Amino acid sequence: MAAARLTFEQECSRPELRYLSQAYIDRWDPKNDERQQSDIEPDRAAAGFSGAGELRRKLVRALRAAGARLLLGSDTPNPFVIPGVSIHDELSLLVEAGLSPYEALRAGTRDAAEFLGALDEFGTVAPGLRADLILVDENPLENVGSVGSRSGVMVRGQWFPEAELQSMLEDVATAAHDAPGDPGSVTTHSALRAP
Repeated sequence: MAAARLTFEQECSRPELRYLSQAYIDRWDPKNDERQQSDIEPDRAAAGFSGAGELRRKLVRALRAAGARLLLGSDTPNPFVIPGVSIHDELSLLVEAGLSPYEALRAGTRDAAEFLGALDEFGTVAPGLRADLILVDENPLENVGSVGSRSGVMVRGQWFPEAELQSMLEDVATAAHDAPGDPGSVTTHSALRAP
């Protein structure tokens, strides 16, 4: 929360915010977020924030070393944790914390499906399972960040090439821009919503 309060103006310049309504973004403004209303001394908060990342990496390393099961998660709607985008950030952060790219990807696919008791539905590539796949241009086992360089995605067996995905993202950005003042809404494209 202190980090959000210290960096609100800077974070507002992120290009990914165009996919969110202004009302959604306004909830993150320290003036509008009751979690950020306490007195925070800026220098102390900045010092605490700078050490928080390393503490989190140490915790993830320790959990992994102890054999704990880790799952990929977005932590949305925390300030500037942007739906969809934040998953890519999380993958990179898990690798920075010591997981291999394979382990980080598995935390968001197979391990997530297992946690949800749905391994017989999704989470791995196997006959009879739901076909939700990302086709990437580079090997994500060498660089987990390459998950963001995609040629397209398969959602429940339907193929969406990258050009079509970009068009959908433009639709989402337009809808977010035109959205009424509903702070709880996050716009997604109808073609990608679950049935």
